[in-house]
Amino acid sequence: MTPETIQAAIVIATLISPIATGVTEVIKKALNTPDRFAPLVSLIVGLGFGLLLIELSIFGALAGIMSGLAGTGLWEFGKTTIAGISTKNDAADAGMEPKL
Repeated sequence: MTPETIQAAIVIATLISPIATGVTEVIKKALNTPDRFAPLVSLIVGLGFGLLLIELSIFGALAGIMSGLAGTGLWEFGKTTIAGISTKNDAADAGMEPKL
């Protein structure tokens, strides 16, 4: 693999991550999948996108798997952060200070 190929694969893998996250959420809602299976679904979706969009090889598979799992981590981080902000705002509205 040339440096240009690796660079192109990294760009594509970066684009796969949010797409895989969205497809994972659609699959979870459509199949009523429990949240604990989200990383597995995301791994499979990322793997598929990696093999299709990057290349049909171990490199494409690994890049896709990492993209799918990174998307899941980003989604969970965002959910947790928003829930934390909401909890702090609710506490402030009630006149209570959040415990740090």
